[in-house]
Amino acid sequence: MTVQIDGVNIRDYNIVIPAESDLSAKSAAEQFSAWFMSNAGYSLNIVTDSAAESEYEILVGATNRAASKSELKPDVSKLEYVLYKNGKKIV
Repeated sequence: MTVQIDGVNIRDYNIVIPAESDLSAKSAAEQFSAWFMSNAGYSLNIVTDSAAESEYEILVGATNRAASKSELKPDVSKLEYVLYKNGKKIV
């Protein structure tokens, strides 16, 4: 299975979680990556926001990336996630 976002292969994306991540963000990232392994035969890399920013990222939780900060909504609980596309980032 090939998954693309605006013509970019999902394999080009890294999943980014906060360096000081709580368990829910880390678990969500691991489950998302595992879904790809189960359904497409590959997993996505999970890195913390202390790594250098890359062009294509899936931001999970309150990372230090500008795209993450601009899309955070204060009424979203720790157990909820909202998905946005912000330029080349998925937030």
